[in-house]
Amino acid sequence: DRLKIPLGRNPTTGKTVWLDLKEGAENGFGPHGMMTGMTGAGKSETLLQFVLAMALLHPPEMLQLLLGDFKGESAFTPLINLPHAQGGVISNMAESVHKLDRFEDALNGEVARRLRVLKKAGYKDVRNYERARATSRPDLEPLGALVIVIDEFSELLRIRATMAEVCDAVGRQGRALWIHIINASQRAEVGKMAGLMSQQTFSIGLKVKDASQSRQAIGSPRAFEDLKGTPQVTGFLVFEDEHQKFRS
Repeated sequence: DRLKIPLGRNPTTGKTVWLDLKEGAENGFGPHGMMTGMTGAGKSETLLQFVLAMALLHPPEMLQLLLGDFKGESAFTPLINLPHAQGGVISNMAESVHKLDRFEDALNGEVARRLRVLKKAGYKDVRNYERARATSRPDLEPLGALVIVIDEFSELLRIRATMAEVCDAVGRQGRALWIHIINASQRAEVGKMAGLMSQQTFSIGLKVKDASQSRQAIGSPRAFEDLKGTPQVTGFLVFEDEHQKFRS
């Protein structure tokens, strides 16, 4: 059940739709994914409930959160005091260059820290490290998973284009280090996000403006055609071409 999070309920059957952030080797959908939704589709609200669900289901020693809101509305502010969000909530980037530096330093620093801890303990990945900590090595410090949630990823890249390379590098090491990236935008910026998108294994499509945007987001027109007239926070979770409809 680690990192198996309720995304919402199917509006027809009432059954819970689960997003399993673990990587494929652990029978999950992860490690990384993208959420797309036009203004008014409920993207920030869906992210907010998803982060809260993660925190409710995992103690801080098994889950750390790095939350970034780059459209300036601070959607994650209600979660600022979660013990899992040790770095707080990073927002209003356009107004403060040092916050961007801090965000980049936090990403690179956490990768370096995890590599250093693993090397010192003699393990190649966090999965084996945490298994040892739970059994034969109770002396080891908890590492757990780091989930990076970025609201308006395309705005982050507009402000600082080099963050695409940073997130790409972090994403490549994510499987071994139990680092997961969920980026959300109004549309899939295919060119700017190409590196990270190639590593994304699942997608979430809320309502979008046209069929073309839907295909870029979830590989089908359903986030446009099937979501017309649906309530806010309704979308599709797509993994290996299977579309699961949910309402957050």
